[in-house]
Amino acid sequence: MTVEPIRDKTKIKQMYQYLNGKDLKYGLLFKFGLNTGLRISDILPLKVKDIFNTNGEFRDYLVIKEKKTGKEKKIKLNNALRKAIKIYIKNKNLSYEDYFFPSSKGGHIGRIQAYRVLKEAANVIGIENFGTHSLRKTWGIGLTKYPDIISVL
Repeated sequence: MTVEPIRDKTKIKQMYQYLNGKDLKYGLLFKFGLNTGLRISDILPLKVKDIFNTNGEFRDYLVIKEKKTGKEKKIKLNNALRKAIKIYIKNKNLSYEDYFFPSSKGGHIGRIQAYRVLKEAANVIGIENFGTHSLRKTWGIGLTKYPDIISVL
């Protein structure tokens, strides 16, 4: 099955609201994927220290080494994502060494768990052909065809 981007702004909003209501970390995961275009395997292991410096200020760029390609990637986080991250960290009381998307079993949630939760939300909202890569694809079409599609969050 080929996964598809989400092309409907209303469905994006509904999915975000559903995920955020389930757990703030899933809402942030969704928003993070839509706003950065990163693969799920690069988002899940992120820690607070990857985005903030020791003074608690945002770094100029999120710098990661892509798991799949091994390439270094520099991403400037937009204001909508920065605002969501600040609220999330305050709500979850996260410290410098904490994962953004912690698992109840320790470490960070895995790809399978992320897929399960995102797929459940897509099913509830009525989004077909959805997979974790749909976030990356939605980001991609937002850059080209529908620049305002991601700005809904």
